[in-house]
Amino acid sequence: MIGANTCDQRSGLSKTLFLGLCLVASFCLYNFAPSSMTEMMRRSAALFLLGGLLWTFEVLPLHAVSLTLVLLHIVFLSKEGAGLGASAISYQEFLRPFASPVIMLFFGGFVLSRAMTKHGVAQYLAARILAPFARSSFLFLTVLTGITVFLSMWMSNTAAAAMLLAILMPAIRQNRPEPFHKALILAVAFGTSLGGIATPIGTPPNAMAMAALRESGHVMTFADWMAAGLPVTLLLSALMIASLYVFFPPQSSFTLDLSAGKTLPLSPQGWITASAAAAAIGLWLTQPFHGLDESLPALGAAAFLTCTGLLDRDDLNSLEWDVLILMWGGLVLSQGMMLSGLAAWLGGLSWESLDPAGRTAAVAALGIFLSLFMSNTASAGLMIPLAIAAGGPGREISSAFLAATATSLAVALPISTPPNAMAFACGGLRSSDMMKPGLVLTLGGFAILLLAEHFLIGL
Repeated sequence: MIGANTCDQRSGLSKTLFLGLCLVASFCLYNFAPSSMTEMMRRSAALFLLGGLLWTFEVLPLHAVSLTLVLLHIVFLSKEGAGLGASAISYQEFLRPFASPVIMLFFGGFVLSRAMTKHGVAQYLAARILAPFARSSFLFLTVLTGITVFLSMWMSNTAAAAMLLAILMPAIRQNRPEPFHKALILAVAFGTSLGGIATPIGTPPNAMAMAALRESGHVMTFADWMAAGLPVTLLLSALMIASLYVFFPPQSSFTLDLSAGKTLPLSPQGWITASAAAAAIGLWLTQPFHGLDESLPALGAAAFLTCTGLLDRDDLNSLEWDVLILMWGGLVLSQGMMLSGLAAWLGGLSWESLDPAGRTAAVAALGIFLSLFMSNTASAGLMIPLAIAAGGPGREISSAFLAATATSLAVALPISTPPNAMAFACGGLRSSDMMKPGLVLTLGGFAILLLAEHFLIGL
């Protein structure tokens, strides 16, 4: 017990030391910022650096950092705080993002994901689709990737990975171990990240990019995002399948027994949940025709599922509220940069050595690097406003898309994403097993994203 207490004390001292260093770094940036920056720009830059350092080193829980950033922006950037007469920004500007349409869209996605998991819709789809291909290695890997990508387009990546690994691992353990089993496990881990790229609700960075674009006066609809993100996901999925098949080829006749899952019935509640999900998805995809904001079908689905008792209070309590708060912090950083003028100041820098495409590519590459070691959502909160500022006029949408989707390519390490960690915890994988195909996917995927960004310029 003495050793444990000593270890806790050291851990506490380390966090205190890191917190102090983060505060000192932010204070130095505030004091030694270029003279061309106004007072509010200097404060915004200092808060941006503080948030980035706290998220990177995880001195505090990620959601705690977000709440702290909201408070600090109100205190130091709003006219109601300690603005010292330099600010005309209302404190409501920093509270408003938590109730933004994009946060509500993601909240509805969480609710649908919880209902699909609770009533077995996702499990039913996975088992019914996978079972017919359980005797062909290539077809099974391809179909497994497809169902993983599809589910993670509409539900939490972590929930999709947990559900698919629960279906897959018992069947794998019944067979003699072989390298190809690693390909199947990694297909679930990597596929959830790739599927998240395809839709605005697939992963928080996508929703944050849409929110940042709205705040800057640019609208990207649900259908617009899918038109750009789905082709990228399909190309990345093909690259993933090819790399996994090369690194972990099957060495014997392949078969998996999924017959138990195939006969699993879907309850009446499951059919109702599936209908609600299909209705919401249909309204999202047809938004250009009916004009409803994407948040309304999400809230409508959430209201229906709770009013009918398909989801209860415990289900709502189990939602990823900390992720929504983390998104709030990232949106507040973006708000602070835009309202203080810092984003415009950054966009007006000379950047002599790089053209606009090079600037956004550099920001996206930094986002990938940060996402290897920190939350994708936190990384996106830092990189999206920087990318929009660096891209300049006419490149706002393409820059935000590139910065957000790039964070989903950080898949080379077990700590990079929760699905990676879950796959690694299943056993049988080494770090090198994940790193080799993960680096191929990261580097090849970055090239694909740069090509996609080129086609989005000017939208």
